[in-house]
Amino acid sequence: MASYYELDEFDALESLLQSFKMYIKEKSLTKERKETYLNLIKYTSSLMKVNPRDQSKIQKIKIEIEQTKGIVSKPWLMEKVEEMIRK
Repeated sequence: MASYYELDEFDALESLLQSFKMYIKEKSLTKERKETYLNLIKYTSSLMKVNPRDQSKIQKIKIEIEQTKGIVSKPWLMEKVEEMIRK
């Protein structure tokens, strides 16, 4: 997921996110575990789709990520948000 994002392979990333989401929903994981992965998918998708010039939207995503307790790879997501803010 991170590799596709870093390489700007957004078509492949979108496909992976959709497949991963279906896989997580079908897998017998705890509700909390599913939630952490679904949050990763949600925020990765948000970062991929946001206009890099829309700083207010990026700030909103940042706040949501900060306030969400269970996210897989939260430090990576925060790093990507910070990169978008600095541009």
